[in-house]
Amino acid sequence: IYIAILDDDDIWHSKHLALCAQKMPNNPDAIFCNLTRVYQQYKDPGTLQSYEDLTIPKFLYGNPGVQGSNMCFRFEAIDSIGGFDETLKSCTDRDLMIRFLEKFGNSNIDIIEKQTVWHDARSPDCVTNNLENKASGLDSFYQKHLHRFDEDTLKHSLLRAERLFSYQNAKKVWQQYYQQQEIIAIVMPLFNGAKSIQKSIHSVVTQNKTSRPIVLFIGNDGSTDNWESEIANYLDNYHNIIVTNISGGSPAKARNALTQYILHFYPNTYILCRLDADDELCSTTTLSEIEQLFEDDKVQAVLCSNYQIQGDYIVGENRANDDFHNNQYMSRRLLAMASGNFEAELPSCNLCLRPSAYLPYPDESSGEDHWLVIQTLLQFPKQAFLMVPQQMYCRYNIDGNTTQKNKTNTTYINSRRRLYEYYIHNINR
Repeated sequence: IYIAILDDDDIWHSKHLALCAQKMPNNPDAIFCNLTRVYQQYKDPGTLQSYEDLTIPKFLYGNPGVQGSNMCFRFEAIDSIGGFDETLKSCTDRDLMIRFLEKFGNSNIDIIEKQTVWHDARSPDCVTNNLENKASGLDSFYQKHLHRFDEDTLKHSLLRAERLFSYQNAKKVWQQYYQQQEIIAIVMPLFNGAKSIQKSIHSVVTQNKTSRPIVLFIGNDGSTDNWESEIANYLDNYHNIIVTNISGGSPAKARNALTQYILHFYPNTYILCRLDADDELCSTTTLSEIEQLFEDDKVQAVLCSNYQIQGDYIVGENRANDDFHNNQYMSRRLLAMASGNFEAELPSCNLCLRPSAYLPYPDESSGEDHWLVIQTLLQFPKQAFLMVPQQMYCRYNIDGNTTQKNKTNTTYINSRRRLYEYYIHNINR
């Protein structure tokens, strides 16, 4: 038994059913002819030529030419997938075909290349022309099938929905998509970073060669400098930038608040990478190189190196070192830091972590990133906390306001003295 479908606003050619019947002795799972869409000013004939034209990614993107009245299914096939989803206000044909192809594949489909169906797309009652129902159906369609999309297919599908149906919910769909994915999360708390943030963002959105999506999270901590207008072009054109307001008040609290937001709403986060709004990733492959380091399941944390930038010039390097795992070496280095030796500072801004290794930044008004590195160092053995001196992570701006301010008061030294004492106490336990 075969089921042929005819919508009430479409027309079959007089030989449509006869042509379908000629295919039935081969017992195909489905038979599809070509359908001509009739618009006010023109006609758009279908272009189906082969079963190879019908794939799940094509129906995720849009509709390659199968809808309603040009469908003819073997009854057992359409019945086994539950027929049409009646909860959808639109996209029912795409949804049906995705479920059909997922179960049966496309190799037992017959195509009739002749145009034997005319679809009237002029009527205001047509689902395509009812933008409210279309948007509702798209919302449900994306929610139902989001796990089947890759990043590129979703991008093009949403652009198509915006272009054809004025779809307005792309941003929400992207957030839902990333919540289901293993992502590389860039943690960027922000307070009045309008002057520098463009370069930082550019260094993130130009990353390539990662196998997982990269998402930049900007946590706005009460900024007053109109920074969003400075990056409006990035916010409009890059779906992987997510802005949220946080209540920090200090660098440590801001980083903790943003990281906790990420871990709560994006539970499949693969690694956490910090980047300040006045720093830049070193190269377009920085994150892919770091991602590869975490492919070893034993690795919980990675500390990389950086270039130190003053103005537009590289004035130094700060490299991670395997000696950081040596208690005597680290004791001497932390003592030098506590004595005000800037060259002894750790490359702490280059710390990348698995979520399972995340520890909150201690509430220190200076050196909180050094504290976190030391706490992570005390928690994990050498094989779980990699020191990677050859991996340059970022261009670190030593002219940053917080860095310069801290150097001029006792907070800078006092925090580092406490850190030295904390380290000595813990290694002697």
